[in-house]
Amino acid sequence: FAIRGILSWAVFGAEFRTDPESVALLRPITPGAIWGVVGANLKLFAVGRYPSEFVWRVWFSLGIVLALGAFSVFAWNFGSPLKRFRQILVWAWLASIPAILFILRGFGTSLVQTNLWGGLLLTIVISVIGIVVSFPIGVLMALGRRSQTRGVPFTWAWGAGLLLIYWGLFGIASEPVTLNIPLIFRDPPVWSVTIAPLTYAALQAIIVIGIFWAIGHYLQGNMIKTFSIVYIEVIRGVPLITVLFMAQIMLPIFLPKEIEIDNLLRVVVGVILFSAAYLAENVRGGLQAIPKGQYEAAVAIGLSNAQSTRLIILPQALRLVIPALVGQCISLFKDTSLVAIVGLFDLLKIAQTVVAQQEWLGLQQETYAFVALVYWVFAFSMSRASQRIEKNLGVGKY
Repeated sequence: FAIRGILSWAVFGAEFRTDPESVALLRPITPGAIWGVVGANLKLFAVGRYPSEFVWRVWFSLGIVLALGAFSVFAWNFGSPLKRFRQILVWAWLASIPAILFILRGFGTSLVQTNLWGGLLLTIVISVIGIVVSFPIGVLMALGRRSQTRGVPFTWAWGAGLLLIYWGLFGIASEPVTLNIPLIFRDPPVWSVTIAPLTYAALQAIIVIGIFWAIGHYLQGNMIKTFSIVYIEVIRGVPLITVLFMAQIMLPIFLPKEIEIDNLLRVVVGVILFSAAYLAENVRGGLQAIPKGQYEAAVAIGLSNAQSTRLIILPQALRLVIPALVGQCISLFKDTSLVAIVGLFDLLKIAQTVVAQQEWLGLQQETYAFVALVYWVFAFSMSRASQRIEKNLGVGKY
């Protein structure tokens, strides 16, 4: 009965004309949905305000994805004989992400600002970058939380010092810096000192190296594990919308006025940081499920900690948590709808904009039903792909 009612509303009794005049006349007498609101605004739902003369870039990018997908299906079905080809495909998929972003943004006079991106295009861009970049960060955080390293690796201190020197020379300290040092027994109670950029950068580096060295050698603290725990627990303790608001509103307050970060980039970084914390806990669950004998076997055959983690422990751990990882990817894809709150025109924001137009007033059901269907199609596709991977890897069988 429910299925018959849905089909009657969505298909058999529906109206598909797209001109607003016909929609206005047919609305009172049409028993079903009026899908003209979707057909007339299909470009908005697909790419937002992306310039019409450059929409070919979107189709070209889609062609790249479909071609790689076809090669992937071919390699998947033939299995191990095409192992080398499958490895090339993995790198091709990774390389396609920055290539597609470059194509979509363009260069020179044909540059398309990211504030014109929108609709499903923006939703997919945020989701894909968030998933791909947050995954290695999450794996590193999971391994860091189990780290037994005591103290601070000396390379960390030197690395931080070199970064500060670079920042001091080419960043805010590109000109002589004036330091105001407060004094108690002096009139006036402030001593102003002007120092060269290199000296200022060296002072920063010395302070950072000194702090790292003191913590590492005197306190004997496990800084890698501590940092991982603090990062994961802090990020998991706040909702995603809070992270997005921090990236959009609070971050510019702490930056110099001459530094302006793209809104989309800020949102993507917030999504990456948020997703990485949850992925880290999923991966850590898989690491804890590995029997101790696997670690002992790796040591017995002479593998180092890095080799045993990369070749033996991590592949088994990731295999065990495939359902959780895919569930996190699906959740992240749906959570991209929150970016509408911070002003980006994703698929949900476009839907809100469409139903606010005078000629489409009262068609919220059709609009949001279409958006829900799009989200469901992507989520269902990821779920089916996960089941296929689990079946091929024998997850849950032994």
